[in-house]
Amino acid sequence: MVLRMVPGPTSMSAAVRQAYAEEVGSPDVETEEFFSDYFVLEATFQRLLNFSGSIVIGSGEGMVCLWGALNSVLSPGDTVLCVVNGIFGEGFAGMAKDMKANVICVHSDWTQGIDPNTVIAAIKEHNPRLVTLVHCETPSGVKSIEALLMLELGIVNPLDGIGKAIREYTTDGLFLVDFVSSSFGVVLNVDEELIDLGLFAPQKVLSGPCALACTTVTERAWERIRELKYQGYDALLPFDGLSPSSPLLLPYTHNWPAIRATMAAANAIETEGKEAVIARHAAVAQFCREEAVRLGLELYCQIIEHASPTVTALKVPTDKLSWEVMEKELKAEGLICGGSYGSLYGNVFRIGHMGTQANGSLVKEALDIIARVIASHT
Repeated sequence: MVLRMVPGPTSMSAAVRQAYAEEVGSPDVETEEFFSDYFVLEATFQRLLNFSGSIVIGSGEGMVCLWGALNSVLSPGDTVLCVVNGIFGEGFAGMAKDMKANVICVHSDWTQGIDPNTVIAAIKEHNPRLVTLVHCETPSGVKSIEALLMLELGIVNPLDGIGKAIREYTTDGLFLVDFVSSSFGVVLNVDEELIDLGLFAPQKVLSGPCALACTTVTERAWERIRELKYQGYDALLPFDGLSPSSPLLLPYTHNWPAIRATMAAANAIETEGKEAVIARHAAVAQFCREEAVRLGLELYCQIIEHASPTVTALKVPTDKLSWEVMEKELKAEGLICGGSYGSLYGNVFRIGHMGTQANGSLVKEALDIIARVIASHT
């Protein structure tokens, strides 16, 4: 029996797997039946994310929505302000540079969250057309800009004031937030935070299939999308105006089984109650951190208030063994968890406790295995 505690894709439940396996027809021919499912899923996402605009549900892994959002709203020479305190923040800067944008980075220590006031000051100074921010940097286990994270009490101020500052201090700036790894596991109100493009996918907290790329889109963002007219597989434009009363057309054959499976995953969240799901993630994250420290492991994130409720990053005890050896021996013991990337590779590993994996007994089992493997090298 393999215990998978990875930062995603997370393990799908039996109900989700069953929905994924159900036979469906052709979404290109049986359009009414397919779009009935599509719009039900969109409405569910709107409720869960507190968002009143339209949501593009694209076919493809989560990275598709990252590229699709940038391609759909950026032109060469546009000023992009990228908030960077982790690998995916760096990734947005790299993608924007490849698109010939004028990229300005607001850097922060990777073990800490971004100070919103620093970001707002940069917005005032540079008048960007786009601000990009990663809500939860899973390679480091940091929730990137939360000044206060007290999920146990239901108090959370993510993205505080940044969307408002973009509206007030830029000519026509848009706010893009990657909440792939945090959505549905933390308090998030997309409307209140004035997020123009919110990126998410079902393979994290939802524990759905790794097959859809989703984007919340405000009318302000649609105006830019219509202006640029970008046409590509990842383009948002073909979804503009899609509604039950519009012509039901998509630019490609959609993944209907993935829509069905994600509906089952989202229904499970609503059945449990989104507040209960958030509380469960907070409690399991706290337990994971406390138990890891008790076992002698060192947390990567130095400020607990900034720690992610969906992933815990721990330092590899390199004085005892390398990550390559540790990973191999963990697998031999039946545990698969995540390493890290870039400059963190070999120094940090991650336990994913999101979705179906937000379970204290699973976390305890994983940490016990980790402790045994490390102890064998002492």
